[in-house]
Amino acid sequence: MGNEVKACFFNPSVFELQMNTVRILDGRNEYTLCDFYCSTLGPNPYINGKPTPIREFLDKRYIGIRTTHNMLEGLEPFQNLQAKFINLKGQWFTSGVVMLICAIALGYQEIYLAGLDFYADGPGHFYANQSAFFKIHSDSSHNKDLDIEAIELAKQYAKLYALVPNSALSEILPLSPHKNALSIETKERLKLGQTKPEDYISDVILPPHYLECKKTSEKSRKEVLKEFLDTRGACSGNLVFESLRFGRRVCCDVYKFGRACLALCKPKNFKLIFKRNKPTP
Repeated sequence: MGNEVKACFFNPSVFELQMNTVRILDGRNEYTLCDFYCSTLGPNPYINGKPTPIREFLDKRYIGIRTTHNMLEGLEPFQNLQAKFINLKGQWFTSGVVMLICAIALGYQEIYLAGLDFYADGPGHFYANQSAFFKIHSDSSHNKDLDIEAIELAKQYAKLYALVPNSALSEILPLSPHKNALSIETKERLKLGQTKPEDYISDVILPPHYLECKKTSEKSRKEVLKEFLDTRGACSGNLVFESLRFGRRVCCDVYKFGRACLALCKPKNFKLIFKRNKPTP
């Protein structure tokens, strides 16, 4: 597929992890990356388990990141189509369809598609899953009929072609009419068809602070409490010893209090408590 990527689309919940990875990819010259988009359905997606104003989140950390829901708002027919499915069925466009709509919003008139199989072979990707972070699972949030309806709608805005013969896309789109359209120089510059190096990055790269947070979250409450006590000098050994000392003090105090109560109950001492002072003349 080459090493030049015009646009990267990342979900908000993993946006920072993906950006950490692309920085490493860029530093290793594995890809030439241009623009970045945050795939959003609305202005307040869930990040770290809570609704977050996405524009504020992105502007604090990055420059020039676009959100896809803003791109769709400029194309009302697509926005209305997705809104209907979200409100009635809890389903929305797949990432590949969102990329197509964004390309239309940017003014592309001729678009070539590949990789959209409408989950014909189940959930997953066109390549073998090797990720230790992202797990393949079924997702009821996407719908083949919705995606096809969006592609049919997109035909009104641009010329669409399928790149791969005998694919799901080739059943609804014509194949590209261009054969060997790229020059040898362009193919070499884009590294089209070239084998990747053995040590190429094939998964998201987790930053050190994320790994530490993940380890902490996976620890049991007992382990976290033990570590907290250890940092305060209360390790398991002296904790037992201190507990015994505290128990001994409590027992001694209870014993002394009991003796004092018994002493007060003696008739002589009892009279002293209620003895009234005689008034002075």
